[in-house]
Amino acid sequence: MTKKRILWGLVLAMLMLAATACGSGKTAEESRTEDNNAAGGGTKPTLKILGNFAPNLDPNKDLMVQEIEKTTGYKVEFAMLPQDKPDEKLNLEIASGANYDIVMLTAPQFYKLAAQGALRPIDDLIEQYGQNLKKVIKEETWELSRVNGQLYGIPQKNERPNIEDTIVYRQDILEELKLPVPTTAEEFYATLQAVKKAKPELIPLTGRGAGDIRTLLSGFGIFTDWTEQDGKLIYRFEMPEFKEYLAYMSKLYQENLLDQDWGVNKVASMQEKFMAGKAFAMQSSWFDSSKVGPTTLQNVPGAKLGYLDPLKDNNGNAGIQANLRIQYIHAIPKSAKHAEDAIQYIDAKLEPDNFTYLTLGEENVTFTQEDDKYTPIMPIFSEKRGTAYWFLNGIDEYRYPDMWLARLRRDPTQFEVFERLNKEYDKYARMNPVSLAPPIEAVTKYEQTLRKMEEDYFVKVIMGTGNLNDHEGFLQEWGAAGGQEINQGVNEWYQKAGQ
Repeated sequence: MTKKRILWGLVLAMLMLAATACGSGKTAEESRTEDNNAAGGGTKPTLKILGNFAPNLDPNKDLMVQEIEKTTGYKVEFAMLPQDKPDEKLNLEIASGANYDIVMLTAPQFYKLAAQGALRPIDDLIEQYGQNLKKVIKEETWELSRVNGQLYGIPQKNERPNIEDTIVYRQDILEELKLPVPTTAEEFYATLQAVKKAKPELIPLTGRGAGDIRTLLSGFGIFTDWTEQDGKLIYRFEMPEFKEYLAYMSKLYQENLLDQDWGVNKVASMQEKFMAGKAFAMQSSWFDSSKVGPTTLQNVPGAKLGYLDPLKDNNGNAGIQANLRIQYIHAIPKSAKHAEDAIQYIDAKLEPDNFTYLTLGEENVTFTQEDDKYTPIMPIFSEKRGTAYWFLNGIDEYRYPDMWLARLRRDPTQFEVFERLNKEYDKYARMNPVSLAPPIEAVTKYEQTLRKMEEDYFVKVIMGTGNLNDHEGFLQEWGAAGGQEINQGVNEWYQKAGQ
């Protein structure tokens, strides 16, 4: 056999192999799997990840485990913190040197472990293996996971800043009584009076113990938990306008315009009253709408629902605190055995095509895309990607705010209310100056106790068992119980952050 004939035989064999491969009918996902396995040389370690509690989820049996392995080439074993006392379990796990490569932490958990020296700094790993991470996470976000100048985790903010809170009301009753939609606190008071007079069987406004009805607070010029005045942050409860708000709520209660069970109502009980057609209005949010809206319309023939914008204050201004926060920080314990692979794994998940696939699935199979609008194809989207949010290790901050809306679009009612509340986001949204602050020691120490004091005081005042004339006395008690330390800690941080 001549050399020429041998060469032609080799070429023919290679062409036949190529044709066989091309005709194999492999999907993009199967090709991705083979590419990742080949790239890893079959030597990638099994990673261990500790996540937060999620009900009705067994992460190791979830479809996403296979999808993640197929996409990244890494096998992963997941563990979950318990619902009760998760911090205690986390501290025990880390203190014992448990073999986790990645831990999903809330901001307080993260800063506590970082302060204890339990986490590995990752600047070098991000520089070497985090090319996708550096492209999709904004620099100001990275700063949220730096401690003393060093990077200790991958920060993940909530999906997109948004307005959550509102007051849902019966628009059909307003139309029946020929009443306009109220835009100020006085107009809202007059509306409740008119409803009570015309329909005495209805509770004009139902709600529950907590005093922060942000839609109403706006009518008194309180838009956020902390407000800057002359370069200093003032807590809402200490603002003179909050005393006016308390007096207003007490007036509503004394005139039976407020649910007389306000102090004992739970979320379920106030919703049941509204959904049964027993109340005209109720404090609410867009994430309650998937239950509240359809149930009310089913129970009350002819009902139409409206959603109140933040009320205007005496200066004609209106605003409401936007929901913006650190959701999680993904960190590597010092005891981790595979720190380099952990960063490579997260970086692979944030490669643009991989991130789209892991969060939304396949285009035209589980979702469609038109420009920046992502729409789920139901029910397969929920079947294939219903739990995808739990498996995130950071987000593409440039694309995910729009991609996340596909999850909301699964429930048309919820998405409709979300859009309604955020239609004029630029007009109404206000940022709490401390929303992205690192945990402040005094806040962590006293916030829970002080919040309980505030709620108890609020209920006593509006129900007439507390004396609003002694408001200054309560503020002194509040300050002595930790409020002064919180004010000092928050303002010290704020001054440093502004430097």
